[in-house]
Amino acid sequence: MKRIASTLLAILTFAMVFPVGTFAQNAITVQDASGDPGDDGVVVKIELASSDTVGGFQFTLTDETGYLTPQSVRAGTHLSGLFEVRDNIVKNVDGNIGKDEVRILGFSLDTQNQQVLPAGVGVIVEVLYNVADEATGPYNLTLGGVVLSDPTASEISPVTTTHGVFSIVQTPPTTLSFEN
Repeated sequence: MKRIASTLLAILTFAMVFPVGTFAQNAITVQDASGDPGDDGVVVKIELASSDTVGGFQFTLTDETGYLTPQSVRAGTHLSGLFEVRDNIVKNVDGNIGKDEVRILGFSLDTQNQQVLPAGVGVIVEVLYNVADEATGPYNLTLGGVVLSDPTASEISPVTTTHGVFSIVQTPPTTLSFEN
């Protein structure tokens, strides 16, 4: 009986010292996507899972292959009109042909009634890509420069990042020739 009481006391003490929220994380994930060679407007979704209220975010999404060309960025369903999304598409970064980056910022412009993202999980941004005709894939889409901030503009840390993979569904056709 003493052993059971001691065990229960140890579990209760641990639970009070390390509450459940202590182990929660904040993460940004590039969801895997796919498309055919020559496709236009293929959507790559970026998901945020947060245990904290978020006042803003920024990150860079990079493709170094030249076979995926970013065209535009739009707000994801998790933002629900709460945040403005701004982007800057940079092609051939630092003179590297084919290395394209999309720099993305999300924040509330309303200084009187600042909107925030409540803790939760959802798609915050969708990036639309065109796929080159000669693409064979798969291609890595990497995250960098990730910053989450709380409503007072203080950085939320740590933030886990998960890169995505863009797969090519169909291999481009091969030209066959027959000689008589």
